[in-house]
Amino acid sequence: MTYFKLHGIIPVLAAPFDDTGEVNYHDLRRLINFQIEQGAHGIALFGFATEFYKLSEEEKRQMLRIAVEETQGRVPIIATINEQSTDLAVSKAVEMEKDGADAIMVLPPFLIPAGKEAFFNHVQAVAEAVQLPIMVQYAPQETGITIDGAELAGLMATRDNLQYLKIECKPPGPMISEVLKAKRSPVETLVGYAGLQMIDALQRGAVGVMPGSSLTDLYCRIYHYHRQSKLNEAISLHNRLIPLLNLIFQSIEMIILWEKIILKRRGVISADYCRKPTYIPDEAALKLFELYYTRLAEELN
Repeated sequence: MTYFKLHGIIPVLAAPFDDTGEVNYHDLRRLINFQIEQGAHGIALFGFATEFYKLSEEEKRQMLRIAVEETQGRVPIIATINEQSTDLAVSKAVEMEKDGADAIMVLPPFLIPAGKEAFFNHVQAVAEAVQLPIMVQYAPQETGITIDGAELAGLMATRDNLQYLKIECKPPGPMISEVLKAKRSPVETLVGYAGLQMIDALQRGAVGVMPGSSLTDLYCRIYHYHRQSKLNEAISLHNRLIPLLNLIFQSIEMIILWEKIILKRRGVISADYCRKPTYIPDEAALKLFELYYTRLAEELN
C-alpha cells in the first residue's frame, strides 16, 4: 500500500454545529473543500480544535466517513486518537484505519498522567495495531510528561510506521532541533500551536505546520514563501498574522470560538456555535478582534 508523505499546512478542522448544537455535516463538507481550495496539504480531525471532547463516538465516526468521501484521495486525512485507555486507543486506531484514515495521530493519556514508560507503551501498542503512518503528538503541557529529544527519537525508531512527531512544547524550536539531530529513523517533525512559531520551526527543519482551519490560505502562502527561500516575505506575512493570533490563542476554548467566527465570516460555515461550556468574549475582546481582523482581511483570498 502507498501512503501519503505528510508535509506542508495540515489544518485541524473545526467541528461545525448548527444553531441548536447538532453537527452540521453539510458545513463539514464545505469546510473540507475550503481547505483543499486554499492549498492545504492535508486535513486533521479530532484534535483539540475539533472539540473532540464534546463529540460523541458516532459523530466522530460519521465525520471521518464524510471526510473520506469528500476528499476523494485529494489530500491525506489524519485522524487523532485521544482515548485515555491504551486498550480503547488500539481499538479506535483499528476502526479509523478501516474507515479510511490515511494516518493516525496519537495524543497519549493526559487526564491522569501515567509517566514516560506508559507514554511509550501506549504509542507502541497503537503502532503495532495498524499499518498506517503514526504521528505522535508531544504536548507536555497537556499530558504532564516531559521527554527529551533523544528519547523521543529512540521511541520513533522502534516501529517502521512511527514516522512523524507533532511538537507542541514551549518553545518547540529547540526540541525540533534536538529530535532531528538525534533521530535514528526517517522521522519528520511538524509544529502546532496555531503556527505561532512556524518560521522558527521551518528554519530548524520541520516539514509542516498544523494550525486551525480558518486562515489556511495565509499559512499556505507563508509556507510557500519559505519553501521558495523567500524568508523575508515569509516573515513579513507571518508578522501580519501574529497580532490576531496573540489575541485569539490565549486558551483552547478561545481559539475554537474565534476560528468559528472567522469561518462564518468567510462564508465557510453557517454558525459559530460551540457546545457548552465555552468561551464567551466580552465587548472589549470583540472590538479588538474586529480591529485586528479588519487589518488582516486584505490578505485573505
